[in-house]
Amino acid sequence: MTLNNKFLTTDNIQKEPVFRVYSDLNDQIDFIVLVENQEDLEKVQDIINQAWDNWWDLEENPDLQSIPVGDYIAEELTKGNVDFEIYYKK
Repeated sequence: MTLNNKFLTTDNIQKEPVFRVYSDLNDQIDFIVLVENQEDLEKVQDIINQAWDNWWDLEENPDLQSIPVGDYIAEELTKGNVDFEIYYKK
């Protein structure tokens, strides 16, 4: 790959473990979770899945609807001691 910018090389291109979270019902819910540690991938997937299910369960967790789902998932990942970053679609 040839790059015209002398400050960029193909070393600046990395494949990273990412989870995309989105809703077919609400186009405001669309973000990715970038995971720092590849060894955490299964744990992260479990945390995201559980948080997603909890957030949508209005009968069990009515208070969660006042928190954006991305923020809630971030809280749960933080509680799980996961190093991550979240990027939202504009």
